[in-house]
Amino acid sequence: MEEKFGVVVAMGLAIFGLAFVANSADLDFIDTSEQDTESVFIDKSYDKIGESNPDDRVIEFGDFPVGEARGNIRAYRNDRASISDSLFSLFGGEKIVFRYNATQPETGNVSFEVLGREGKGDVYVEVNDRRLYSEPLIATGSPRIEVPQTALKPGINRFEIGVERNSFFGSTEYALEEVETRVNDRKFHDYEDNFQVYSYELQDYVESPLTFTITKSLKASPLEIIINDQTVYSKDQVRSQNEVEITPRNANLTPGSNEITFSTDKPSRYDIENAQMTIRYIGNVERQNIEFDFPINNNQLDLVNNDDTTEYISFEYQNLLPSPRPVDIKLNDYQETLNPRNGENSIELEEGVIQQENSFSFRSNGTYQLDKLRIYTEGEE
Repeated sequence: MEEKFGVVVAMGLAIFGLAFVANSADLDFIDTSEQDTESVFIDKSYDKIGESNPDDRVIEFGDFPVGEARGNIRAYRNDRASISDSLFSLFGGEKIVFRYNATQPETGNVSFEVLGREGKGDVYVEVNDRRLYSEPLIATGSPRIEVPQTALKPGINRFEIGVERNSFFGSTEYALEEVETRVNDRKFHDYEDNFQVYSYELQDYVESPLTFTITKSLKASPLEIIINDQTVYSKDQVRSQNEVEITPRNANLTPGSNEITFSTDKPSRYDIENAQMTIRYIGNVERQNIEFDFPINNNQLDLVNNDDTTEYISFEYQNLLPSPRPVDIKLNDYQETLNPRNGENSIELEEGVIQQENSFSFRSNGTYQLDKLRIYTEGEE
């Protein structure tokens, strides 16, 4: 009797065990599908990568009055011009001719830069038909010709910049830029000037404060500062030190020549000293690259070679510079250059990129933070 009871209990436990295993399979108590179709090969996070140092450039405008006062008044400005002379030129070739109506002129100057030339003729400068300068110039030359008080007069003054060819059958042409004439005169005037901004300064722009001191004023009307037709300052001030924040947006700054004007209306007058603008930008970036090798085991390689899996590179990226910088990613024979967005980025790899022995690099001439750099394979859902 005891033997029969033992056999019954054993058979019951066996039947219960089979039922439990069957139910466990139905209820996903044992699930190996995810382990079989996903594997992470690399999972790394980094602190800040790359070092950047600010740089700056000071543009000095100096001391000058605005309004009814004696000052160095801009009589002429041309960013680009050409002058020429040849045997067949009509009316003596191309010249720069302009007039300035003076009140009490003292001295002046004419300046320009030579971009290039053809021929060997002389560049000359005449004021009121008096030749003050005549020289052959080379490319990149930048003469400044002084105009004495004896060459100027109250009323209309005629300026001429031209070329005189060096032979009867010869010809000469000069390309000029930043052609400017200033006359020291007593009359109501604005202060006008031009300054250069370079593309790399705008690319990694930080700030550019404009500072100046008003040492004396007759403030019937406000002093206005206009950059590229944008008013960045308008106040009626007595003696004061001032700082104006200039940005590419509020001053419409562009690569190349930009124009600044200090202006007021009669009968106001402002005496300005130490006017200057400091352009700050990211000037030096110390490049730091991420490079490493990694192997994968045979089971992982089988997953990579499975037709139902796909391999990925993913990372979280945060640019720490004012402008984006491209990133070069290389994994074995795979290479791609991209402009990552701030936040999560993902790259789907082609079949066969990942091998048993792998070499990876992440290169950028920038400063950034990189987190959750993952290289992994994942099965299709």
